[in-house]
Amino acid sequence: MTSKLNKEEQEKMLRDYQDDLIVRIEKRRPITLQELSWQEDFIQHQLNKK
Repeated sequence: MTSKLNKEEQEKMLRDYQDDLIVRIEKRRPITLQELSWQEDFIQHQLNKK
């Protein structure tokens, strides 16, 4: 069952993943602004590559 995600669903999925990742990192150590920037760049790249 492969359905094409629309842009809003894809962004929500990526943002949820990012939030989960940040929470997991923050349990071990403070996350840096650079890491947040990299995450945002990754999401923007994923959303714009199609």
